[in-house]
Amino acid sequence: MPDSEHNDPRLHAAARLLAEGRAEAAVEMLFEAWSAEPDNPDLAVSYASILAQVGREDEAEELFGSLAEECADDGRVW
Repeated sequence: MPDSEHNDPRLHAAARLLAEGRAEAAVEMLFEAWSAEPDNPDLAVSYASILAQVGREDEAEELFGSLAEECADDGRVW
């Protein structure tokens, strides 16, 4: 989820939803945001991370695999 260098309000909103126990709402919100901006690596990494956190490891692994090919220099995907 977001850290101090990523100030996208959608990432913070998803983190808040997750903290409130509303994981599915956070997943849905990040999916919609990432779908609208598929080239945004912050959204993609956050979406993949939240998928893993809610037990959707296969989907997370697939997305991280794609990100590893597209963003090989981004350490967050590894």
